[in-house]
Amino acid sequence: MSINEQLERILNTPPLVSSPSLSRFLRYVVEETVAGRSGAIKEYTLGLNVFDRGEEFNPRLDPIVRVQARNLRSRLEKYYETQGVEDPIRIELPKGTYVPVFHYRTDETVSEIETHELHPENEPAPVALSASVMPAPPPRSPVDENRKGTPRFMLAALILAVVLVGIAAFLAGENQAQGAKARRDAGQMRAALMLPAHNAPAPVILRG
Repeated sequence: MSINEQLERILNTPPLVSSPSLSRFLRYVVEETVAGRSGAIKEYTLGLNVFDRGEEFNPRLDPIVRVQARNLRSRLEKYYETQGVEDPIRIELPKGTYVPVFHYRTDETVSEIETHELHPENEPAPVALSASVMPAPPPRSPVDENRKGTPRFMLAALILAVVLVGIAAFLAGENQAQGAKARRDAGQMRAALMLPAHNAPAPVILRG
């Protein structure tokens, strides 16, 4: 069974057939993921493409996508507890994301699962007790890697260098001030020692 066949089976059961909006929600996220466009599944795009919100849609003000995602998770759980308990493929919508995950159930009676949507080369999927296929996350931008921030030790070294420069500047200013004061005092002392002789008091002469 393929993922699309599993999708159609779910959509034609009571938990989903009674809710056109949830059916459209599930169909959109599954088909986009199978087509390799899981990176474009965002709350904003779901509001526009699934719930017919306009371009002015603001997910912070309108919680329609989050509310319907909770409802869809509940319907899927109900389906797999009843009609889908023995289905070979389990479609799950994990909390915190709108990208579905596909779990494959295999046992002695199931030796191969057709997954041509995810394997274009038509190679058979490996048989295991259980397997999960999660869509590959979009590649990280190298710009984001370069924006992780300066290491703490480099920041500490920078702060220490600034402090040391400040201390050196302060000490240099103090030394200059003390040197100027010493030169000024020495000049005043030399001036006092070199007073003109006529400024000295005249000698007193005693006559008999």
